[in-house]
Amino acid sequence: TLAVLACATVGLTAASCDDTPTPSESAQATGSQAPASPVKGAQAPGGGGLKVVESGVSMTTDGRGDTMATYGALLENTSRDQVAYDAEIFITLLDASGQPVSDRIEKSTRVTKLLRFATPQQRVGLGQYVYVDRGRNVTSVKVEIGDSWWLPASATRIAPLTTSGLTATTDDTVHIRFTVDNGYPIAVKRVAMALLRNGAGAI
Repeated sequence: TLAVLACATVGLTAASCDDTPTPSESAQATGSQAPASPVKGAQAPGGGGLKVVESGVSMTTDGRGDTMATYGALLENTSRDQVAYDAEIFITLLDASGQPVSDRIEKSTRVTKLLRFATPQQRVGLGQYVYVDRGRNVTSVKVEIGDSWWLPASATRIAPLTTSGLTATTDDTVHIRFTVDNGYPIAVKRVAMALLRNGAGAI
């Protein structure tokens, strides 16, 4: 099964919004005042924070036969009233013995990604493909959550992004089509990332 999200909930999975405006950028776009004092930390003021709901990894090759691992993670903001943005997410690919597998491009076994934002109680996705050395087999992915910036949801204006008309077809590749309804008065680019699930429902 497969589901796609653009900062909204569709089915059981979610998508990250890589270029969606942060709360401060949203305030500028909508004409409201940007919050003055965001707070940085692993936990949200008043309790809650980001947690990993589930994750998964698959092996594949590109058109030239180079070995790649593709991973996905579903994250949840458990705060009831705080928006998390620019959260540090640390990704480590592991082999069957639990040893880290190096990213052949980044030359690192631990890569840092930024989660643009997650509203209170929202689930969002994060994913990427990683080139690894030929012969290396990645069997799992370790997802760690670092610090986030936090703002009260009442102190910022985040326009909703919703998806509709989701279809997925396969031949040699997977083709995903959907429509994003943008609540911002400005264009928003690259707003959605799909998390793919196998027949057993795993990412």
